[in-house]
Amino acid sequence: WSSDVCSADLSEVKFRLQPAAKDTGPPAGGTKSTDVHLPVEIEIQQLAAAIKRLELDDALSLPGQKLMHVFSDVDLAATNIAPAEVIAFNLALRDKSLSGLGTLKAQGTFRGLTKNLTLENPNLKLKATLEEFHVDAIKPYLKNSQLKNQLSGSISMEVNCEGDPAKNLHAQGVIDLSSITYKDPSRWEAPLPGQKTTIAFQINLD
Repeated sequence: WSSDVCSADLSEVKFRLQPAAKDTGPPAGGTKSTDVHLPVEIEIQQLAAAIKRLELDDALSLPGQKLMHVFSDVDLAATNIAPAEVIAFNLALRDKSLSGLGTLKAQGTFRGLTKNLTLENPNLKLKATLEEFHVDAIKPYLKNSQLKNQLSGSISMEVNCEGDPAKNLHAQGVIDLSSITYKDPSRWEAPLPGQKTTIAFQINLD
């Protein structure tokens, strides 16, 4: 089955992330297979999706806690969606809440999809920019750290990565901390405004 253009305009989509159910093993008398065998080969030459509101209910990142993120103006475009092809994609979304993840724009390519909808030697090439990522978004991870009450503002980031996301990923980029404010009433009467500060980083996951 082949389609030249596939598009969708959705008003609201909801996702939930939660820990996987415990594996009880293969059914009696048989073996468990993770492959999906399709009677036809699916190919989409061009995909476009626009979602006005996307809710992500995250119960996976922090055990015992739920994090809710609401994204708006989600735009996804992709071409060459087919097994053994190089899939090109563009993604844009916004989270403008006070503890939001900011504005994300990403583009890149992915290959490694098989006819059985499994991955074989996957390779991701990605270039992304993140703007106005609010510090409040990471405060749930700081737990009892004093930084929860001392930091405010937002950060921006640019990143380029390439490789197998599961085991052989190389990433490098720049984090801009210029819009972060630090306060400590025991030392300074007023909060310290952010200064022009950037951090270059490189990560290799082998």
